[in-house]
Amino acid sequence: MPTTGAVAPQKAPKQVIVTISVDTTKNEIIVDPANFDFNSNVQDEVVWRCNLDNIHKTDACFVVHFVGTSPFAEFAFTGGPEAHSGHRVKGSKGGSYKYNLWVPGFKIKSLQGGVHP
Repeated sequence: MPTTGAVAPQKAPKQVIVTISVDTTKNEIIVDPANFDFNSNVQDEVVWRCNLDNIHKTDACFVVHFVGTSPFAEFAFTGGPEAHSGHRVKGSKGGSYKYNLWVPGFKIKSLQGGVHP
């Protein structure tokens, strides 16, 4: 008698939303959450979302650039008003990934993201 194996339920893809704004009185970039964090489900992605009302009057609200290695297929993302990382690269390791965030007219901000295996 043939047996059928139970199929494990798939985890629903998760989007980690990172909101980008600025403090014009301090002339600095504000990021919430400051450091993104997610589990290593390959369907998960990060969405960087501009909350600037395009105060800088350019097409690119911001640029995200990973330093060294990236858990995603790309190392750089340009947003206006948002950028999606795409799915994590299968086989990329868990750990911390450093990235820089640039908003035109503001100093580059160094951040990091964490991926849990």
